[in-house]
Amino acid sequence: MMTLFGIPLDIHPIWLTLEVAALTTLALLI
Repeated sequence: MMTLFGIPLDIHPIWLTLEVAALTTLALLI
């Protein structure tokens, strides 16, 4: 199970959304 700052993403979908947004930003920068 993936975690962000030790928070399980499956019970904190907001963090999953933020991570997806961050990955999208990085993809656009490359």
